[in-house]
Amino acid sequence: MADENSGKSSSGVRWLFVGGTGLFVLVLLCGGGLYWFYTSSQAEVEQAVNAFQARLDAEDYEVAYQAIGPEWKLLNSQADFTELESTIFSQLGKLQSKTMLSFNVNEATSGSTAYFIYNCTFEHGQGQVKYSLTKSTGAWRIVGHHVESPALLKVLACPSCSKVMNEFAKFCGECGAKMNR
Repeated sequence: MADENSGKSSSGVRWLFVGGTGLFVLVLLCGGGLYWFYTSSQAEVEQAVNAFQARLDAEDYEVAYQAIGPEWKLLNSQADFTELESTIFSQLGKLQSKTMLSFNVNEATSGSTAYFIYNCTFEHGQGQVKYSLTKSTGAWRIVGHHVESPALLKVLACPSCSKVMNEFAKFCGECGAKMNR
């Protein structure tokens, strides 16, 4: 009788071990799959960001404009986009290096979005650049590009009243004077 119970006990332990190992392997596979999906999405989005920044550094604003998403094109004509980006470039120069501070990629059936923030070193100063992207027609498109840098303050300050604007406006929001661009 003792031999019969000990056989049942070791059989139960063996099945418990096999089941636990199987569950552990399943969790590893799922986690690995999620990690792969997330990092491959990050690499795909980062490639779009790098291509966009390379166009800006080459001062090829026409091609850069064609690469942005329809959301951004609704807000800015190609001429406005070129004026804004060439103003930023004239103040900061080419991107020398960047370090990623954060990223967030959300892929869903309703639409995919991504947000990247970098600390950057440009030819003429430091800054932080934030990119917003959406995935449309199978490709990631830049829909927002926000640059913060002390080197940009001189083009954001009104030449008449010295009010610092929080964006690249054509006219001062305080006194209405034409901004230096």
